[in-house]
Amino acid sequence: MNKSASSKRSVADYFKIVAISTIILAVVYAVLFGCGALFVNVFSVTCGNEILNEVYSPDRQYKVVIFRSDCGATTRLHTNASLLKADQNISDLSRGNIFSVSNVVEVQAKWSSNRSIKIRSTASETLVENMRRNYDNEDFEISYQSISQDWVLFGDCQ
Repeated sequence: MNKSASSKRSVADYFKIVAISTIILAVVYAVLFGCGALFVNVFSVTCGNEILNEVYSPDRQYKVVIFRSDCGATTRLHTNASLLKADQNISDLSRGNIFSVSNVVEVQAKWSSNRSIKIRSTASETLVENMRRNYDNEDFEISYQSISQDWVLFGDCQ
């Protein structure tokens, strides 16, 4: 009788071990999955763009899209301008291909002809000078001008 009691205990112990192991594995899985999901949500890059203006070329084949990009609390807002074909859109991860400043500035684009664009902004002269060097486009003539924040941007772009 003593022998069968000990074998019953070992079967009962076996079921307890299996039950406890299953619970532990379920908890570990839940914690890892939960932390994994948290890790992906916290460290993923979620950017969004707010389109401020679209200015079409006189022949309506191209457009300049002026937009602000925001990639979350740990980054600065960027003010951008991209030259695109009229049927193209900017993506959420894009920066401007003809203008990009890691700050909030006013920007205006005006087409002088189908291949000539004037970009005016309240960005500093140093930043605008960098635009001239970094955004050279041989198919389009792009000129940049820094203006004072006191000026009215949209009424005086000639």
